Amino acid sequence: MFKAAPNVVVEETFRKLLARGYRAEIVCAESATKQHATWYGRWYLRAVSDENGEEHLLVTARGRGEKDLAPRYFRTVPGLISFLYDQGCKFVDIPLEAGTRALQRRQCKQDATP
Repeated sequence: MFKAAPNVVVEETFRKLLARGYRAEIVCAESATKQHATWYGRWYLRAVSDENGEEHLLVTARGRGEKDLAPRYFRTVPGLISFLYDQGCKFVDIPLEAGTRALQRRQCKQDATP
């Protein structure tokens, strides 16, 4: 899928980019549908810099080489929210139609130590 993968990151690097001021962008790859009380769809994340427009796609950490890299997809809204919350996000704006995206406002938790 990726011959050269300079703009992909795993979870740890994604978290560091958000802490450095990058914003999370949620991209809806498959329109969401509601089944009972849960929304299902297909989303992936990118870390985007406001300063220089640099973008980094979040990929799975499975595999051993670049050929094994694949975007990390989220299939439920609760899963997506849980992941972003663990990254320090306080608010989440989720696009529900395929092809739409939502750039998250600056939302990473700041260290509460005085």
